[in-house]
Amino acid sequence: MTGEKVSEIKNINNDQTEKDNLKLKLEQQVAVGLWIQVIGQITESLALSQLLIINDDPFLEDEKTIVLGAWIKTVGQLLEAIGVSEQISVKDEGEGAAVIVKGQKIAVTGDWLQAFGALLDAIAGTNVLTEEQISGIIPSFIIP
Repeated sequence: MTGEKVSEIKNINNDQTEKDNLKLKLEQQVAVGLWIQVIGQITESLALSQLLIINDDPFLEDEKTIVLGAWIKTVGQLLEAIGVSEQISVKDEGEGAAVIVKGQKIAVTGDWLQAFGALLDAIAGTNVLTEEQISGIIPSFIIP
């Protein structure tokens, strides 16, 4: 091999190492972002639960469903963060393929739970809004 070919191979290897390091750094930032969202979701769910306890709302069933949706989203967010963290903990993708797939399954399950929780939240929130418009609490010209 000529010196020029060896130099090209080293450059390619260095470029790949830089890419791998950047990829790992970005994946870690994603995981941190997900854990921050977990904290926010827990905070929201706790606050909604406390509001439900102290609130004398005539639309209590829908309020309960909103809180239920928030807690389902919380569990989903937690699972997603765990799954992503598990995936990036793998150092060797070849040897850790089973761990990566397990992490992906956990993360996707979390995504589905978040979607289901958001659906419950949206349906119940729409019901509350409609009832409040009907009862005159919110003027209908604000939200058609």
